[in-house]
Amino acid sequence: MCRQIGIITTSEEHKTPLREILLAFKKLAANGCIPKGFPPGHGDGWGVATLGEANPRWHRSVQSAATDPSYLTLIEEVAITKPKIVLAHLRKAFIGEVATENCQPFKFDGALFAHNGSIIDHTRIPLPEGTWPQLAGNTDSEKLFAHIRLLQAGHKLTPAKALRVAALNIAGDGLRYTALNTLIAKDGLLLGSRIVNTRSLEAEQECHRYYTLYHGDSGKGFHILCSEPLREMQGIEWRLIPNGTIIQVQEKVGVSEFKI
Repeated sequence: MCRQIGIITTSEEHKTPLREILLAFKKLAANGCIPKGFPPGHGDGWGVATLGEANPRWHRSVQSAATDPSYLTLIEEVAITKPKIVLAHLRKAFIGEVATENCQPFKFDGALFAHNGSIIDHTRIPLPEGTWPQLAGNTDSEKLFAHIRLLQAGHKLTPAKALRVAALNIAGDGLRYTALNTLIAKDGLLLGSRIVNTRSLEAEQECHRYYTLYHGDSGKGFHILCSEPLREMQGIEWRLIPNGTIIQVQEKVGVSEFKI
């Protein structure tokens, strides 16, 4: 479970206020929406990763972003270097212990990945024999990322198509899960999904409150995909992405979305 955000700059005409956005996102570590019955906060670790700059960053910590000074240091650096894409994640541990290797975003071969939701039957995610030792941590999210990558490599699929097939595989195999709300970034592309299992009573009850993903359109050359709308950011139009939808934002292409 988590709060997550992806930011992509699609035009050089305006400055993307990365510092202000990431400061607003930081507040969700203490005050973000939580599922009913859970203690407040997403304080079991955080991560920030970037693409589209000379030296892409990837920093993860088991501290809470609400109190960790290294979070503030990092976003000041990001504000200076102005990467094209930023992914950030605030963790609420559910599957997998509190450990750096279980913090997100995950990174592999230039791709970034973050996930909100829980795959209870994560040991049944279809992965070929020999894959498990290659995983750094023991979360359901990292296994989902590995499954998507294998679909891309084995079937020459785009990230969006691989994500769609992965979701259909998990649902079709009857795996118990709450949500497959993901963010994927690579090569000028920011991809998001909102896939909530409304057949799960827990997920259905939280579908419109916790398992959400919003698209924020600045109208000034940058887009945000975030678990919650950051209302303090002025001039951004927020829209709840419908359940069962994949949305992608590409440099020089724009926004497109489709149902799974």
